[in-house]
Formats: sequence, structure tokens, C-alpha cells
Amino acid sequence: MKNENLILKTIQKYSESYLFERHSKETLRYWLNNLKYFYFNRAWGGHANDGDCFVAFFQINDEQELLTIASNIGLDLEILPDNNPKPIKGKSYTSKEYSKFKIEITNFPKYKQPGRNLIQGIESFLWVDDNNLLKISISGSSDKNYYVVSEQDFRDSQKLEVWFYKRGMNPFRDKLIEERATIISRSKYYQLLYPKNIANHIKYLENHLNSLLEIHSIEYLRKLPNGINYITWSIGDVENDRSFKIYATDKNNKEKEVYAQTKSVFGFIFRAMYWIKDEQKYRRLKIKKS
Repeated sequence: MKNENLILKTIQKYSESYLFERHSKETLRYWLNNLKYFYFNRAWGGHANDGDCFVAFFQINDEQELLTIASNIGLDLEILPDNNPKPIKGKSYTSKEYSKFKIEITNFPKYKQPGRNLIQGIESFLWVDDNNLLKISISGSSDKNYYVVSEQDFRDSQKLEVWFYKRGMNPFRDKLIEERATIISRSKYYQLLYPKNIANHIKYLENHLNSLLEIHSIEYLRKLPNGINYITWSIGDVENDRSFKIYATDKNNKEKEVYAQTKSVFGFIFRAMYWIKDEQKYRRLKIKKS
């Protein structure tokens, strides 16, 4: 997770051209709104040699919990012998040679990494990472192309979610996971949740605030909180006000709760007003145009 967080400092989000290269915005929005355990994971691509998938995470606190989760999903963990051969760092292997190694779970080295298995007849890839997170990935259900996801993979993810729920398995959803550029989460890719006319206002706020704050989420509101009072003017039906709640951190890494109202005429956004929440009060935040 540490390495992925370093990458995040370079790439906060995917561009929309890359994000929607294989699937439309409407499709990603539908997936986002209809999955509770799984995320759509958009691969880095290129030299990373990874692929798109739907992925769910489960926290493992100790060996007993590892065995309990394995039992819940019908997985027989293979116990490795003491003399289990390991790949030598820095040595090159062919794919055929490397496939002969049995990779251990880092923090539970007596057990082999599960790898590709069937869960309820659905082909899945399972891996326990160095942070004791069990990662269950689904892709290639329809054509065995494990680098691309299909509607069948989405339906299989939904089936497993119902099954996990019935077995009392709770997904691990964490800020560090949801801030990865590859994980298409509601907090990271909030613009997916809204139609274009709202998304344009969100982009305006991002451009306006990015030099001052690191934005974590922007939520569209029907109206501002009652404690925010201001005087405004209107030129009739051609003018639109939009209200938003923004979670962010400042340059000192302090969390901030900011409220904004944008104003537009004939679709052109010409102004935004901001308020920051201090304890239970709201004070006006003046931001110079960049």
C-alpha cells in the first residue's frame, strides 16, 4: 500500500479520456451505485502489466481469522513445507519456471497464496497482501481475458456480494483504499455520480480550490446548511445556483469542511462563494481567482 500511495501523489485521478476508454460514464455510474462490496478497479496499464477487474477487500487480523474467512468461502489453504523453494531476488525466470514456485502469504508464511479459485462457481483471483487484506478480484468471466471486465463480471460480483452478506462477511472499505487512483470509488470519482450540468460546477470548484486544498470529495446539496446566511441577487430563470459540501485537507494536512455555492447564467459559471465550518459555525472564506 505504501508504494501505491507514493504513486497517488503523482496521479490523483485518471483523466476522463482514460477512465471512459472502455466503458461509458453511464456504465461506470451504474456499477458505482449498485456495488456494495466490490469496486471497479481501472488498471494502470502499460508497463504495470495489470488489468481491469472488480475487487473486494476483507481485513484479516490474525491466523484464526484467515482460516475462518477461508472456510466461509469454501477455500482450502495449502500448507507449505518448511523447505518450500523460493524465487531468488534478481534472478530471471521464464513464466513456466516461475509458475512452479508456490508463493507464501507474507505474514502467514506457512500458507500458500490462494491465487485463482472458484467461489460459488465464479472464477476469482485471491491474494493476501502485506497489510493483511484479502483481495478478491473478478475479471474475464465471459472470455477468459483477465485484463478487461464485462457485464458478466459485474453480475458475478453482485451474486458474490449477496452470498458474502448472507455469510456475515463484511467488506473492508478504507480511506487509503478509496484514494487510490485505480479504485473507482464514490469519494474519489464523485463526478461520476452526477449529470453533466452538475459535473461542470464540480470541475469549476476543483479548478478554483486545487491550489489551496487537497480535495477528497465534493457532494451536491439541494441547499446550504441553515447556519449560512448571505445576500445575493438574481436575474430570473436564466440564473442557477448550485450548492456543494467539500471535504478537503489544507497545506498543513488539517481536515476542512467547506461549503460552496456556484452561480451560472445560461450555463456559464461566473462566480463561487465559500464558507468553512469551524466547530458549529460557518465563516466566509474568500478565495482569490487563480
